[in-house]
Amino acid sequence: MAGNYWQDVLNGRISRRRALAASATGALGTALLAACGGEEATKGPADTSGLLAKAQETTGKAKQGGVWQHFVTAEVPTMDPLNNASSGSGINNQAFAYSRFLQWKPGVFDNPVGGEFVLDAAESFEAAPDGLRITFKLRPDIKFDPRPPTNGRLMTVQDVKWSWDRFLVGGLTRVDYVNALNPSAPIESLQVVDDRSVVVKMAFPIANMVSRFAFHRFLSLLPVEAGDKFDARTDQRGSGPWMLRKWQPSIGYTYDRNPTWHLRKGQPYFDTLELSLVTEAAQRRAQLLAGNLLTMGNAGSPGALAATEVVGTKREKPGLAMYDDGYRWGGQDHLAFGFPDPSSPFQDARVRRAASMVIDRDLWIDANFNVSNFEKEGLAMDVRWNSHYFADDKRYWIDPKGNGLGEGAAYFQYNLAEATKLMRAAGFSQPLKTPAIVSGSGNAQITSLHGMLQGSGLFDLPIRSLTSSEYAQKVWNDRGRFEGIAMAQNHGVRGDIDQYLSTRWSPGGASGTQSMFPEVFPWYKKIQDLIDAQRRELDEKKRLGSLEQLQKELALQMPTVPYPGAANGFSLAWPQLANYAVFKPPYDAESVIWTRNWYDESKKPA
Repeated sequence: MAGNYWQDVLNGRISRRRALAASATGALGTALLAACGGEEATKGPADTSGLLAKAQETTGKAKQGGVWQHFVTAEVPTMDPLNNASSGSGINNQAFAYSRFLQWKPGVFDNPVGGEFVLDAAESFEAAPDGLRITFKLRPDIKFDPRPPTNGRLMTVQDVKWSWDRFLVGGLTRVDYVNALNPSAPIESLQVVDDRSVVVKMAFPIANMVSRFAFHRFLSLLPVEAGDKFDARTDQRGSGPWMLRKWQPSIGYTYDRNPTWHLRKGQPYFDTLELSLVTEAAQRRAQLLAGNLLTMGNAGSPGALAATEVVGTKREKPGLAMYDDGYRWGGQDHLAFGFPDPSSPFQDARVRRAASMVIDRDLWIDANFNVSNFEKEGLAMDVRWNSHYFADDKRYWIDPKGNGLGEGAAYFQYNLAEATKLMRAAGFSQPLKTPAIVSGSGNAQITSLHGMLQGSGLFDLPIRSLTSSEYAQKVWNDRGRFEGIAMAQNHGVRGDIDQYLSTRWSPGGASGTQSMFPEVFPWYKKIQDLIDAQRRELDEKKRLGSLEQLQKELALQMPTVPYPGAANGFSLAWPQLANYAVFKPPYDAESVIWTRNWYDESKKPA
């Protein structure tokens, strides 16, 4: 792992915070470790760097035309929208070509709010007061791809029913949704009621269930021709904003605008997207500098320019526009504890709390998000700590540095002395030795967290590296029955907050195997009760109350340690890429955001 990277990053920060040197065992190498609490993390002063361009919403001036040259970072395994889990590639290919009943609502100049949506293939919907029926009415003007075999025909409810039936037997996330497969899943059936309407019958009510129909791994709407007229694994014939012209494995993809897209008339503005497979960061940067890429994407997106390279690249090529992308949306991982048997040391809350309290959150964010160096350039920074809810979604998040989390807020503060007392009271006079489980070679974020835990003297964490498939089997899908600490347990799905809670936090929950816990332990029962309460509560005000109490209880029990937090980031784009950095998508940039970008010839550098 990238031990030297972590050391180099922290060397420039020693003058700001006292640090200890420690050895991070195995592949992690050497790390520098925090030994004191962080500074108050708030939005800094106004930008004085002179580096930034102002993002401008220019849709009223938009013109159609142009080719957007972009990239993917890895091969997409399938074009099937019901079976594609690929996001690390840099694209969600279902978002190019296929519609769903709903589409995620973007933020404008700020984070979107999880679970908010707009209509897409649905003209309207009606949810029964008891939450047991949702009726969707299909738009009358949705046309499939004009090429054979769909030939531009209108979408019908038969296409919707065919897509649902196919999802039932082969959809990637069907266990999350189909009650017949999982008693914790909510949907009993989807039935056609007339020539434009379908009704979804629920096994039980779920708060904000309608928003699930915007989720990108749920019900994409295919034409019935996908049954025998074309192969959805290698080709696309949808009703979305883009049409797949060609897929060349190991080379890339070409998409053309769909001239009859129903959702936002006149969009997309670009005629063509050319997506080349570019796996090396240095090659992507070279292509950006040469003008062969319009951007490397917003900060934090797959394949984006590293935070440490943004300012230098801007100075090397002054014609590039530099934008403040704002605080990043998307959530982070957890340090997850293993519970292979009742004797696990992590059954003791004092051990879990101690693990959290040896992490200097400000130092970790500073190092991993280049905060100090950006501030030295005069750039204003927005630094936030995660609670067990991610700091990107202000609808739910309570700042651990404030008073809102009650007693549990103390366990987010760096306090080595108190952590030592907790471990001694739990019976550990020597460092607790247990594996630190890493998928592959890990990354700098994992390296720094491992170093802080190891350097505290309270934990001895030899690295256990698993392949990605082993990690999925033994950690991600094994309900917390591993031994040790999973160093980067993924947060799972994000949409309405219940998707996150019921999938990862509920033993036997919506996804069955993907819970981080094998059972509801006595110390976990209140957490589970609150998860269940917010899920059943259809009154939004009452639900928010349950979610607030749940966040406090998670802080108190610390069943996992959420990654420390994040900061705003910066990215570069050629100024002719109009509407860049304006709209902020929760998912599906390909249909939610890229359709709004346009090529402004007047801004092209001479």
